Amino acid sequence: MATEKTKILTPIGRLINHALFEKDKYVDSHGNEAKPAYKVEMAFDPDDLKDLEDAIVNDAVAKWGASAEKEYDDGLINSPILDGDVLAKAREAKGKKGDAYAGKLVIRAATHFNADRQDAPGGVYVAGDDGKALDFTQRGTVYRGCMGMALVEINLYEAIGRDGRPGVNLYLMGFQWTGEGERLVSNSAAGAFKPVGRTASDDEGGSSRRRRAG
Repeated sequence: MATEKTKILTPIGRLINHALFEKDKYVDSHGNEAKPAYKVEMAFDPDDLKDLEDAIVNDAVAKWGASAEKEYDDGLINSPILDGDVLAKAREAKGKKGDAYAGKLVIRAATHFNADRQDAPGGVYVAGDDGKALDFTQRGTVYRGCMGMALVEINLYEAIGRDGRPGVNLYLMGFQWTGEGERLVSNSAAGAFKPVGRTASDDEGGSSRRRRAG
């Protein structure tokens, strides 16, 4: 009989990226298209993830033996808990902002299954601060930068991939919005448009460029 996997509700953290309502179509740095999935990426104060990390280590020890605790601490078992400072530096090297990651620990969780546990459209279960599911009109409540908690399931896997190490990843079970946060904004079209139906005044500027004839 299959062993029941550990499910844990994270503490409140900041939602950095998400694909909670529609699956994310992702192409990795090698040009490989991954299977679309529902996802979250969240940042936490380092001390807040102690219970999650303890649960991960306990499951690793139960599967691979007592030596797994030291192997995990030594980085010989891949962890789903990422160093935000490392992520921030990697983003900044690409000319992107990394301040949302700096000084934090970051988790990423994903699933192919919707709220009905089907590999289908519809989104994962997303609740408001009252614990009730958000309806379609309330989806705007959840945005990059808001605060929330994720229900995740700990999954251990044998050595695979380029580094040949065993590891742990997190399956996404659901998300709860818990409060407002500073919005994370990307490039915006704001400011690109001007009022229509009137002539631009001198202080609005104009173009000195002229189209070439013919």
